[in-house]
Amino acid sequence: MYRFIIAAGLLASVAAFGQTIFIVSPTPARFVVVPTIFDPGDSDLIPSGWIQGIGCPTKRPYAVYPSTHDNAIYMDAGCPTTDNSDVQNEGLLLVKGGPTNDNASSGANILGVQGVVLKELGYDVRRGLHCGAGAPRFNIETMDGKNYFLGCNSPTPTATTAGPPFPASATSGFTRLRWGNGSSVQAYNAATGMLETVSSPVRRLSLLFDEGQDTGPDFTGMAILDNIDVNGVLVGQGPLGFIF
Repeated sequence: MYRFIIAAGLLASVAAFGQTIFIVSPTPARFVVVPTIFDPGDSDLIPSGWIQGIGCPTKRPYAVYPSTHDNAIYMDAGCPTTDNSDVQNEGLLLVKGGPTNDNASSGANILGVQGVVLKELGYDVRRGLHCGAGAPRFNIETMDGKNYFLGCNSPTPTATTAGPPFPASATSGFTRLRWGNGSSVQAYNAATGMLETVSSPVRRLSLLFDEGQDTGPDFTGMAILDNIDVNGVLVGQGPLGFIF
């Protein structure tokens, strides 16, 4: 049931002529998405974790009533491709159950992408839950010392299924969001607030959810993500010890 993946940093640097030269790694064949929480006030309002059965179903067998054996295949239009090794249909639950001004957040660290130049970021997000300008968002730290953020609806993503992530839709439970044109990704510079191309290799990459249930338009304080995408590689399951 559980998978264990050793995530190794992919960055090498050497000193030459008084300068640091970054050796850029190719996109890894696999990376790891590890749930995290930040809760210094011990609010217990910000669970984060991979949960079996809540992910975006791609070619999932099921039993059509009244059958007791699987005799059909269900395909959510929001996830035509998936992490093929995700046999339990896991989804990443991110919650902030209290107010937005609670100094707390749920999220996940994305390990195994250090040294990668970003060409595409994305995920599948459950319709009807929260998709705000600030959460869930990618936080990007690059080798040149810059920090960037990329929110669920800011900058505007490309939605590969029709309609916005909210409200809920009868045509699909999830929608697929992508940022990047296949050669570069644009995100907001945290220092300047300006939208710019993220050109330096990744030092750290994470997901963060810190908008509470007092933030609209949905007021749920909750998101479910699946098939986290870094440069076209999809991860839709958790590592050992982070699956519920």
